[in-house]
Amino acid sequence: KNIIGIVDIASNGLRVSITSLNPETARIMPILFQDRLAISVFEETHSKPVDEEAVRCSPEPFAERTIPNHVINELSHAMARCKLVCTDFGVDPSNIKVVAAEIVGRAVNFKDFSDCVYETSKLRIEVLSCIEESTIGVLGVASSFHDITGLYIDLGVASAQLSWAQNNTGEISMCEKPAVLDFGTDNLIQRLYKEDYNELRAETIKIIKDAFAAINVPSQIVSDCMKDLQGFKLYASGGGFRSFGSLMLSDQLKSDEYPMQIINGFACTADRVKRLLDMAATGLNDPRTMTEQIDQKFRVSGRIAVQLPAVIFFISCLWEALPPVSKILFSQGGVREGHIFKTLPRDIRVQDPIITATKAFAPRDAEIYSQIVLEALPLDHVPPLIKNRILPALVNMSFYHTCFAKESQAISALVVATTGPIAATHGLSHEIRALVGIGLCERWGGEIADTSMKRRMRLCITEPMIAWWATCLGKLLYLICTIYPAG
Repeated sequence: KNIIGIVDIASNGLRVSITSLNPETARIMPILFQDRLAISVFEETHSKPVDEEAVRCSPEPFAERTIPNHVINELSHAMARCKLVCTDFGVDPSNIKVVAAEIVGRAVNFKDFSDCVYETSKLRIEVLSCIEESTIGVLGVASSFHDITGLYIDLGVASAQLSWAQNNTGEISMCEKPAVLDFGTDNLIQRLYKEDYNELRAETIKIIKDAFAAINVPSQIVSDCMKDLQGFKLYASGGGFRSFGSLMLSDQLKSDEYPMQIINGFACTADRVKRLLDMAATGLNDPRTMTEQIDQKFRVSGRIAVQLPAVIFFISCLWEALPPVSKILFSQGGVREGHIFKTLPRDIRVQDPIITATKAFAPRDAEIYSQIVLEALPLDHVPPLIKNRILPALVNMSFYHTCFAKESQAISALVVATTGPIAATHGLSHEIRALVGIGLCERWGGEIADTSMKRRMRLCITEPMIAWWATCLGKLLYLICTIYPAG
């Protein structure tokens, strides 16, 4: 009962995952198995290299698409294997959930596909409506961060969804009727080739403005975001935004500066997004040239490269249509994460992922060590993030590297949340990963051969003083753990 299998059938492939729901670690959703079958349910609408004349021909409307017979056979056999793998892991048949996106459920021959899947695997497919997809998407994003307050946007192949969400104490508030826009990447890339750019842009901006007005963002959220953050946080999900996030990450990785390659938890300020949009603006009039320039970027496949001009166009319209946005945060939270988060009780949803991930490594007297550190600090000046989240995590991990060779302790501690024992943790932002790494590095003396690595890790942290406080905690723990080395 503490293991769940989820199969997500999307238009661009099938994803299967098996997750532990052990109450001790359920908040961070430990993956026992995951796999993806990269097959397009409707076959590729656009292939690479891009054939401009082929792309100019409008694709078959989604409501009239047919799943090819060979795809039905391949996916049916894949589902049978999913069932077998779940059985090997001990997943109860009642705990295997198969869901399909609405675009798949609208296929002309979906019933034939569903019957074939049931015949080979005895698994029934549940088709999510657009509203259900949005709800699951918001919950998936909520699972990707400790708390969220702001706007939610999802850009997929067939449509985009705009909503708002808030999670402070494990209770998720969201728009009851999110706005569903007929601006999927597939549709937009066609229109970019066929229609006047300025007219399409004006139409898209108007639709986004109307959608924002329709979702009725609570006035308290608006005032809080505008007062404290100088704009909304925009939580982005879906394949379109993940590809845009990968593009931005690629530009940073190209300079060998940015230290992480994980898209989940990656954040960009509005200024950085605007700079990229300005650079790309001239290319939007020639999507084919832009596609050729984008290809070969980190985590940007040929199929995604074809869609990215549409994604960049949509985001540029979004930036103009919405009220001020302070930063955009990218999430990989999808059907798996959203469904699991929905089923978790509130006392688990409210847990801090970084503390859940590190508590298994906590020393016997962790609370005493924390209290000693707190007594050494001017508490009125310590940021809540440092006191409530980073300190407990550092104390929990403070003795993990004891058995490492002395010369490798500091460097291993620095990457503890990027390639170390808690790297796979779901729900950590890049900033949290960096702060824990910097603090633990100092706990072991802070001496590393490549001194630029600490500077690069600080690139993930928005406020320099927050990094200073993490360094301070690490140095205090270095002293305290030297005096009291037993844990």
